[in-house]
Amino acid sequence: MIATLIRAVLGAAWLLALGATTPASATPPLVLIIDASGSMAAELDGEPRLDIARRVIHDEAAHWANGAELGLVAYGHRRKGDCADIETMLPVGPLDMATLGNALDQLRARGKTPLSAALVAASGLLPDGGSIVLVSDGLETCDADPCAVAASLRQANVDLRIFVIGFGLTRPELDTLGCIAENGGGLLLPADSAQSLSETLSTVGEAAASPPPPPTEPPPQPVVAKPMPAEPEPAPATPAPPTPVPVDFEAVTALGRMPAPVQWTVKPAGADQPVYEGGGIGIALDLPPGRYDIALAGNNVSGGAELEITGPSDTPMPVPIAAGHLLVHLTAGNGLTLAQAELGDQIAWTIAPLDAQPQTALMTGLDANAVLAPGRYRVTSTLADHVAEAEVMVGEGETTEITLSLALGRLTLELMLDDGPVTSGSGLDWTIAPATGGDPVAVAGTARPTLMLPAGSYVVSARLDGATVTGEVVVADGAATVLTLSNAAGTVTLEATLGPGGPVLDDWRDVVWTVSPSGGQDVGSALTDHAEARPVVTLVPGEWEAMLKSGAATTTQRFTVQPGIEQTIRIAQAAGRLRLSGRLTSGSEPFSDWRDVLWTVRSADGATTLLDSSPDLAPVLVVPEGDWLVTLVSGGARLEQRVTIVAGDDQSLDAALEAGRLSAKLPDGSIATLTISPLDAGGNPLEPMLSGTAAPNFATVLPAGQYLLEATSIDGRYASAPFELAPGETQQIDMTWN
Repeated sequence: MIATLIRAVLGAAWLLALGATTPASATPPLVLIIDASGSMAAELDGEPRLDIARRVIHDEAAHWANGAELGLVAYGHRRKGDCADIETMLPVGPLDMATLGNALDQLRARGKTPLSAALVAASGLLPDGGSIVLVSDGLETCDADPCAVAASLRQANVDLRIFVIGFGLTRPELDTLGCIAENGGGLLLPADSAQSLSETLSTVGEAAASPPPPPTEPPPQPVVAKPMPAEPEPAPATPAPPTPVPVDFEAVTALGRMPAPVQWTVKPAGADQPVYEGGGIGIALDLPPGRYDIALAGNNVSGGAELEITGPSDTPMPVPIAAGHLLVHLTAGNGLTLAQAELGDQIAWTIAPLDAQPQTALMTGLDANAVLAPGRYRVTSTLADHVAEAEVMVGEGETTEITLSLALGRLTLELMLDDGPVTSGSGLDWTIAPATGGDPVAVAGTARPTLMLPAGSYVVSARLDGATVTGEVVVADGAATVLTLSNAAGTVTLEATLGPGGPVLDDWRDVVWTVSPSGGQDVGSALTDHAEARPVVTLVPGEWEAMLKSGAATTTQRFTVQPGIEQTIRIAQAAGRLRLSGRLTSGSEPFSDWRDVLWTVRSADGATTLLDSSPDLAPVLVVPEGDWLVTLVSGGARLEQRVTIVAGDDQSLDAALEAGRLSAKLPDGSIATLTISPLDAGGNPLEPMLSGTAAPNFATVLPAGQYLLEATSIDGRYASAPFELAPGETQQIDMTWN
């Protein structure tokens, strides 16, 4: 496990903390590189890979010794698609639990896998040598060679070793990472589960804690007498390697400093392997004097130069990129701004090369602002399903600025009835279709909608509760247009009662309406399963049918709509209201816990069921007139009553069970099988009333009477207790194993 690895590497430091005499040189520091790329969010045995690493460290870190030298580097945990997302979470230093825990909790699996740059960052924390342990579930994804980087780091610091653990990798992927450990003087080991990761880390930890093996000396050769050679000339002294000097570089175009980060590759002139790869607008390095080839690559652009380094640089050394600047603005229409159009600012920009330049990334924002390779491009902006595009030429060292227009106009719609405009959107649907064909736009529930539409001709339809009218309109670029449609129809207010002459129902939960044409009108239903107490609908003239549902009661009534006439249609159900409540006894409080009640309401002939074992404390029902059976079950108590409903009734039924409540406590907090059996007059148990597995504290409701309570534990222990329960009584029984 990770903690074992760290303890193995830092064991000497812990001995010193305990007063042992191990010298300080036996304490190699360690930097752990944690992969927090997007692939670490994948689950392994039902748990995200990143959580496995975090969990192991959290569980075991409390055992690490004070003063242990540890550093922590993470990558991919902050941003998606960013090869520069590498952070030193903890510099090498004595372990602090609070700081370590906070650092680990910040990790989220998000980004890419910049193995090479992470190794460089970790090696910078170990100038005097030590061990780097890289835990990764993927290969390099940032166009770099981690094997070459490992060899370069090892060559620069022979006291540095690099260990690699491939977490959940395939065999070919492991083989690809093997050269990192080989070139870094360490080991490569696979791990494909949490357990194997723990074992692998322990193996690597033991290897990292051991000093590197000394080079093997060849066996001594026999001494052979030879003539004394002439005294050789002394060999010339080997010159000392050049001392690195600090130097800064900066990416520039002909217009000035590059506005966006680029990817840097720095190689000694004529060399194959880079000494640095990373991202940024500018970089700062320590390099030996000499000539270097510097290559830059960014979004669609590239550049570079061969530069001579003779000493420290006072100012950044410019590295040119051949590029131009493109700035694109967007308007809604002729003289119409995006703010005036109220379309928001979620603009997606696509800049497509037309002269074989490299592809560009999708951009978002109010303006498209990009540094691009010279050439022609097609710029496309998309905002709220509206599109504008143009072709543009970008010149090297030039700023090109253009404005695109969505060519939209504002269209406002209103519907006039005989008595004025419609002011409520209820039941009103609009359809706006291009006259030349294309996908229509639908607007529902708005009395006076305003839309932004591409300039052109449209056919507009308004449908209000079954009546449909149509008109045509032309939308001009940047202009505001109002289209008024007229519809002569009647207005109907629907009301419901439970019975003839009863009060009008005012609770929307009691009524569901469906209103459909019945006279052959070429219109659809005005309302379908619509829950509203007194809906007002506007209908085309003709015959209509209203169906009213109240609970289980249904009534249908036909009516006639006259043009421009308002009328009220009142429909009386053949039903009544039934209010239910239950309690232990007639003198006790009603039940207040839904677990105490199960209601069933069925018609006397068994054909209709309104409730079936419903745990509702006090249900209120609308019930068709007739005879009904109401059953209340609470624990082992049951009461069935018959009730007759008359149209317009409002009845209350209070069910008193004449029962008591039993609370039993099992010994030792046990879980056992409980059986409750009634006793006959001679005290003999009858057929069990209740039986099943119960928690340590068990409660139920039982009819008044004598009972035997029995409990059998999982391991076979037995307890029993006879008891007598009176109506309304609550009895507590603490059981003891026999």
